[in-house]
Amino acid sequence: MKLRSYTNTVSITAEELIQSVYPDKLDASFSWKAEVGERVWVKVDGRWRPGVVVKDVGCIATYEGFGRCYVVEWGARIKHQASFYPTNGDCKPDYVAVRNALLNEGYDVVHAS
Repeated sequence: MKLRSYTNTVSITAEELIQSVYPDKLDASFSWKAEVGERVWVKVDGRWRPGVVVKDVGCIATYEGFGRCYVVEWGARIKHQASFYPTNGDCKPDYVAVRNALLNEGYDVVHAS
């Protein structure tokens, strides 16, 4: 997004607005309020895996500032759980923009486990 001032107003295009709300870069931070049971993508050992939010821990102070912390469960046969902070870019919602970014990086989002 471009900076604005009262003397020099710049109009924002729809693409720029979508880009600021739904980033297409996988490393970008993505802060949102997840609900228990919501499908998410988490970065584990350098790979993106689909998971489900099982607990909302609440607001926690991190190096990036204050942010929400979620306990996420993933894995098909063996279930794993860990805490993730969306503000550091390791946890993203299962939105179309995130799936497209994963597809662009070469991940098989249909058969991922």
